[in-house]
Formats: sequence, C-alpha cells, structure tokens
Amino acid sequence: MKAFNWENRIREWSLRCIKSLTEQEKCCLPSDIIQSMWLGYLGATEEQILSAEARLSVKFPPSYREFLKVTNGLPFVSKYGFKFYSTDEIYSYTAGVLDDVDIWIEAYEEGDPVTDEEYFVYGEEQNPNYFRPKYMQTALEISDCDCDYNDNGVCLLIPQIITSGGEWEAWIFDSKMGGGAWRYRSFDEMMNTIFNEF
Repeated sequence: MKAFNWENRIREWSLRCIKSLTEQEKCCLPSDIIQSMWLGYLGATEEQILSAEARLSVKFPPSYREFLKVTNGLPFVSKYGFKFYSTDEIYSYTAGVLDDVDIWIEAYEEGDPVTDEEYFVYGEEQNPNYFRPKYMQTALEISDCDCDYNDNGVCLLIPQIITSGGEWEAWIFDSKMGGGAWRYRSFDEMMNTIFNEF
C-alpha cells in the first residue's frame, strides 16, 4: 500500500497555519496546541473506522482511511474554510439526510450530459462545470464549511469512480462556483491541493 505520510503533512500544515496567526489569534488557541504545533485531533481507532464503514455500508478508500487513523477530522483548513468530519459525523447522501440533494441533482442534470472526454480531465485544465450530478446520489460528505469566504462548500467522496488502487474520486463542490465541482483522482490528491493553497 502507498505510504501517505499524513502525520508529517498535517504537522507541516499545522506549523504553517500557527506561524501565520497574529499574537491575538494565537491567544484564542488552547495552550497544548501552541506547544505541540499540531492542529489535528487524536486519530480514529480501528473500531471507530469499522463502525463508520458499517453505518455507511462502505469501505473507505485507502488515503482517507489512513488520514482518519492519524487525525479523526480536522478543524477549518485553508482559504476554503473546510472542517473535516470525524468518523461519527461523515454521512452518505444515499441515506437521504439532506432534502436539498435531490433538488441539487435535478437542477444540475438539466444540462447536456458530460462525455468521458470532458469528464476525465483533472488539475487546472478541468472545467468545474463538467461534472456528473447523478454521482452525488451515493456520495459521502466528509466536510462542511462555515466561514465568510464560503458557506456552501463541501468535500465529497465519489464511489462511482474508483481507481485500481481503491481510491475514490474526491470533489470540492462549491455552490458559489455556480454549483461546479473541482474533481481530484483521490482524497490524497485533493488534500495536497488544500494544504498547498494555504
């Protein structure tokens, strides 16, 4: 299995975040965070991960599963202001938790179908409007957003697109982009973007 090195990556990101704070902002953080220079939480236990997988009827993709083992969620991160959920907070759109999801899907499906040639483009070359709304029907929501920059963004894992290594496609879905989705080949790739854009 690929080594994702989440502990070092989160520690580096934490260091950059904390160093960027003003003294007044640092005073708002618990002293143990300042001393440890670690913004993550305790990692999820195997039992917590298995319990979440059973509740959601899925097997998490490897990079996300390893992330949860290192930190069971993350506080608000990057300019997007995403807060990543703990294992207890993750939920599936299959369960019909959000009434808006069906409305979103119907609204976005009114356009022309997206071809494979249009869809399977990643990185800066992609068009965020070339996504497939029907994939949201079984998506896992793994973050929310609660900040001035963006109050409608979420991160989703998409089980319809799975790589040979078991990774799921990941989306940053943002209603402020007109309902578009920035798509990544994996949770790992999405988090690289989020950490690097800090």
